[in-house]
This record gives sequence, C-alpha cells and structure tokens, in this order.
Amino acid sequence: MKNSENRNEIISLMVNICTRVISLIFLIETVLVHSDWSAKSVAGVLVIGIISGLAYGLLFIKRDMSGKQTFFSFLIYAIILNVVLFFIGLKLGWIEKEVASCAKMEIIFLLVFFGVYFITYLVDFSEAKKINRKLKDRKAH
Repeated sequence: MKNSENRNEIISLMVNICTRVISLIFLIETVLVHSDWSAKSVAGVLVIGIISGLAYGLLFIKRDMSGKQTFFSFLIYAIILNVVLFFIGLKLGWIEKEVASCAKMEIIFLLVFFGVYFITYLVDFSEAKKINRKLKDRKAH
C-alpha cells in the first residue's frame, strides 16, 4: 500500500510540474514576448511541459540521496530540459542560430525553470506549515 501511495504522489508531482511549466511558458511568452501562438508552437510547449514532468521523475530514482547527489540530479534535470527546449526551439523556428536568439531563449528558460522551482517551493512550504499545525494541534489535545 505504501509503495502505491508513494508512486501516486510522485505521479501527482510530475503532473504538477508539467502544468506549471506549460502555464509559465504561455504566461511569460504572452506577456513579455507577445508571441503569436501557432498550432505547432502550442504543441511544442505541450511537449516541453510533458517532458519536464516526466524528467522530474529523475529526482526520485534513488531515495535518501545526499546533498551532492540531489544537486547533480537537479543539474541533469536542468540540462535535459535545456537540450529539449533548444532542440524543439530550433525545429519550430523559435530560435535562430545566432547568439542573441539563443540568449533570449536561455533567459526565458531560466525564468520558467526558476519560476516553477519557486512555485513548487511555496506549495511545499505551505503544505509543511499545514502538517506542522496539525501536529501541534494533535499534541495540544
């Protein structure tokens, strides 16, 4: 039972990462860049979101990782996402083969990446506060 609950929690986290990535890409691109969205671009964003969610599972391959292992897992995750973004970006014409275009895409990548990380942190922090409050109430009774 515990294993299936753990698996469901990981899947839920992966879906949450996927939806946050997709939402932030659309938000940043629409507000800051004023992109016109073609069907191919929307599909590209969806693929990036799905791969982000699936790749997030890498962070759960091994339990009880050391700080160094967690950092390297996170780094591998970021590299995978960056490679996927640039591959899709080149294929869909989001990126031209010049430094300014690549730099712009990298800035957008970092905004989305750290935006999702920040949102995830806030959600986890809020959840931890709720759990601590419940434990404190339970101890008081």
